[in-house]
Amino acid sequence: MKRKHHRLLSILLLTALLLSLPGATCAAAAPQTGEDGLAEWTVMFYLCGADLESKYGYATGNLEEIAQCEHHTSILGEIAREYGDHVADADVHQPGQVNVVIQTGGSLTWRARGEMNMDIASDRLQRWYYDADTQVAAPEQAGEKFQLRQELPLASMADPETLRDFVRWSAETYPAQKYALVLWGHGGGARGIFIDELFDEDMMTLGELHDALIDADVMLETVLFDACLMANFNTAWSIVDNTRWMCASEEVVAGKGTAIGDWLQRLYYMPECDGERLCRWICDMTQTKYANEDNEQARQLMTWSVIDMSQLPRVENAIGRFYVMLGQVYARYPRLMSLYAQRIMRSESFGGFDDNLYDLADIFYDIEMTKAVDMDIQRDMLDALTDAITYSVRGMGRSAARGLSFCYAVDFDKEELDAFSKANTNPYYLAFLDAITPWTAPEWVYQFADRLPEIDTIDDYQVTVEKHIQANGTPSFSFVDGSDIGVGTVRFRVYWDNTETGQTVKLGTLPAFVDNGEFTVDPPVWPSIEGTLCNAEVTSMGGTDVTTFLFNVPIQIGTEVGYLRCGYDMAVDDYTVYGLWDGFESDSTLFNRNVKLLSQLAGQQYRLMYPVEGTEDSRTRYESSQKLTMYRSLELEDMPLPPGRYYIQFVVYDLFMRPMEMERIELNWDGQTLSFPEQMAWDGRETLRVADSYWTD
Repeated sequence: MKRKHHRLLSILLLTALLLSLPGATCAAAAPQTGEDGLAEWTVMFYLCGADLESKYGYATGNLEEIAQCEHHTSILGEIAREYGDHVADADVHQPGQVNVVIQTGGSLTWRARGEMNMDIASDRLQRWYYDADTQVAAPEQAGEKFQLRQELPLASMADPETLRDFVRWSAETYPAQKYALVLWGHGGGARGIFIDELFDEDMMTLGELHDALIDADVMLETVLFDACLMANFNTAWSIVDNTRWMCASEEVVAGKGTAIGDWLQRLYYMPECDGERLCRWICDMTQTKYANEDNEQARQLMTWSVIDMSQLPRVENAIGRFYVMLGQVYARYPRLMSLYAQRIMRSESFGGFDDNLYDLADIFYDIEMTKAVDMDIQRDMLDALTDAITYSVRGMGRSAARGLSFCYAVDFDKEELDAFSKANTNPYYLAFLDAITPWTAPEWVYQFADRLPEIDTIDDYQVTVEKHIQANGTPSFSFVDGSDIGVGTVRFRVYWDNTETGQTVKLGTLPAFVDNGEFTVDPPVWPSIEGTLCNAEVTSMGGTDVTTFLFNVPIQIGTEVGYLRCGYDMAVDDYTVYGLWDGFESDSTLFNRNVKLLSQLAGQQYRLMYPVEGTEDSRTRYESSQKLTMYRSLELEDMPLPPGRYYIQFVVYDLFMRPMEMERIELNWDGQTLSFPEQMAWDGRETLRVADSYWTD
């Protein structure tokens, strides 16, 4: 027997080597079902391609990953039987009992037609079955492994009925002991999910997502959100009724998504796993995927977590108690409310500053919050989160991300709050939002919660400033009589008159500096890339004492405009360029998932872009710098502004991060000193307010 074991081990090593060579395949057996006639798993991929597919081919890339998965019989068992060794059936791993079904739609074009020879149509919905037993000789034949099972008239992938019908059809056609649903596409956090290119950028709200899964009436072992910003409480609560485990990211998801090929293959090998184990594989394998791809942004900003949905009611209860306390503090103790708001804003945030997504646990780890919040609420919240978030991975740039964010929603417009109120049914929080925004909560809210006073009626929240000119000619201001209670943070915008073109261009928005209680701007310097001034626009907005922030710099490569994603740490005066990002979706304002490494662009020519002020849409009209050359890493540092005429505008963000704009200041800079036009007045007191247009634009 010892010799047999040595011979078997040698054969296994040789076989493993042969299987690693290009073109090597292994005979596959057909999927088997259990004794009850059910497969172990049916995995449903709901692919809403949008521009992620039409522009970048990311959905096709994930289909190619799926196409690498095989339905192997045990190599150990085959070799043992071939050489006469007796291996008990119980010791040999049997073929996986897994069905994989896919629905495609939502994209103008599908690249799989050319790259995989897979005939995916854009003018109708299609449902596919992936046959892991089919063997192909070349990558371009991978499409043969996907069998078209059903075609339907074109409909929006963001329509809840479309999702409901797919889930119901999948479960009825391929019944299984456990079901996994993969929701693939654009994510908008608490705003919703999916963008359908064919239906005017249609988006599915969380309320519609809830209705779709309830109506489908299928208990899901796992729901994976392969989409940005979806590891938030509001999303989780919308699917809690029929989901056991949820896997999602608090942050923007890289374009290539999760490591689908790896975790799906593992599921074929170990179909007896439960939803938690599957979600852990997704987290770990996705982290490894981007580490091996040398994707700096994905490595630094990645967050993935596993949520036990059975524990979510405890989290909801703790959040509800916190909302009750928040409303009471808002109405009675404005200074304490200011502390709460500042601490929420300084916690780990995700997406853009208007996504209002903050890590739930990080809020309650803050020392000042610990001192100010009822100990029972803190304990119950952190205990509930500890039990609900059973696993997570995160990059160094998101070290405080603990797996589940919540949506503050304090600067949503009226339409967004209408949708939000259908998915977030806590009456105390909706009453709070009613008080601090122009939105009106549904009447049912006040069957449970008391009406709170409107924010404009509470003097302590009104912000009054005193404007000054410093000795060096720099404009500044301070808050009057403690009115900083109503302030979140302060930024300033800079515009420049380009005398060569006669246009005024925007240089960007950055944090204002505080000097002995005076908010001012730095001596005339501005961020530059390779010695050329850039347009720098803050995207993450922390409180006044936060020293790090993210910002975007628009550039043009060829005919396309993209954004360098950059970070700055004031404490060490250090800039970082993460990569080139394609920006927000033009109509949906959702984050685009496409980010390129600088190394992918090295050697190409590009221009820095400056939005032109006064056009109907400054996002689409730019002036450009001279041509620059892209390097694997870019030198980003402050440099003096050239002499010329500039305009500075301070923007005070209120307690809930809503902008209150002050008038523009015209400044002339000769390279040594600043001066004002004689008619320009910058002194006296002013009470600030959020413009009415903010809630409708």
